[in-house]
Amino acid sequence: MEERGLDLRAYGGILFKWWWVFVLGAVGAALAAYFVSRAMTPIYEASTKVLVQGGQTPGVPTSSDVQASERLASNYSDLIKNRPILEGVIKSLSLPYGPATLSGKISVSSPRSLINITAKDPDPRLAADIANSTAQTFINDFRDRQFTQIAQFQASLGQYGIAEDPSLISAQAATMGTLSIVEGAIPASAPSSPRTGLNVLMALLLGLMVAGLAVFVVEYMDDSIKSAEDLKSITGLTTLLGSVARHRVKEGLFPTILASEREHSPIAESYKYVGLNLEFAALGTGEIKTILVTSALPGEGKTTT
Repeated sequence: MEERGLDLRAYGGILFKWWWVFVLGAVGAALAAYFVSRAMTPIYEASTKVLVQGGQTPGVPTSSDVQASERLASNYSDLIKNRPILEGVIKSLSLPYGPATLSGKISVSSPRSLINITAKDPDPRLAADIANSTAQTFINDFRDRQFTQIAQFQASLGQYGIAEDPSLISAQAATMGTLSIVEGAIPASAPSSPRTGLNVLMALLLGLMVAGLAVFVVEYMDDSIKSAEDLKSITGLTTLLGSVARHRVKEGLFPTILASEREHSPIAESYKYVGLNLEFAALGTGEIKTILVTSALPGEGKTTT
């Protein structure tokens, strides 16, 4: 429990020391994301829903009919972005770009027996027009191909000498699927992208992570001793005789702690505290004959001590 408390204090000290890095990283990333998002062109989405119904047997639709409609919806969704359909949409709306550019603005999905046609554009009304026109163009093309199949069926009846029978034509038409728009696209009131709020939040979290990683690297690479706890953890010693604050001594003069008017100064008292603790540490160990005073660098107070 004590070690955990020490760890928490150490982590708290790191946070207190580097708080400005975390704030700078988070605020900087959030501001950058905000201005970048504001500079981006808003994009609007609009969707049209098309219902797919397969050829059904007379009566109540069965589960097989529903499954057939779902398979047809999946198959038909792959045909919507074909070049003839896209060219028809471009012609009907007089769009100033080609099929490849229009294809990048359209996405198609097929949940169950529905086909969702979604269009994106900086103009919300044009996005709705593209979605609706794509759906209608595909439905018209689908019906044209159905009429062609019925005409071919009628021609095949004549080849075999079978008189045209309206009931046969009706039966043939009943086996064909149908497409219908169940929900048309309308202009969106708000853009779908950029999502400024989400971008700012994600950038803020990313900035905190980058700042935390930078602080971790700096702290990991820093092997200097800054506190008594650092000294204890590195040397394994459990006894600390004391500490003396850094103070400056003019060249050629005695340290100020030896002056009579400074004998009760905080620095002088800290040296007395070190000496007293040294005497207590020596109790029970016999007479101390040798004391080594050393340091890592010159001018750190060995002579004064």
